[in-house]
Amino acid sequence: MDQPVVVGLDGSEASLRAVDWAADEAALRGVPLHVVYASLWERCEHAVFPEGRKPASERLLTDVLAVAAAERARARVPGLAVTTEVVPEGPVAALRRAAQQLLHGVADDRLRNL
Repeated sequence: MDQPVVVGLDGSEASLRAVDWAADEAALRGVPLHVVYASLWERCEHAVFPEGRKPASERLLTDVLAVAAAERARARVPGLAVTTEVVPEGPVAALRRAAQQLLHGVADDRLRNL
């Protein structure tokens, strides 16, 4: 299988336009799209709220952003395979890691097929 196009998401209008562009690019290449939401705030929250104890509203917010971006991409390109990943990292580090893992065929346990 060909490697997916990877795009970062932060919930801003600019990042949603990037999702649109990435969806078009993935369709052009005939590959899946992988949306990554990364935030250092998540890392801080894990320090305050141990794993599994994070407030539901914050956990839902990041998931909603990722799911909304995936739905937007699928609406733009019907039939496009889209995966999402929410990680407690800085955006640059997260995108580098995601791209390197995907280039090497490594699937992260947090990767979810929607």
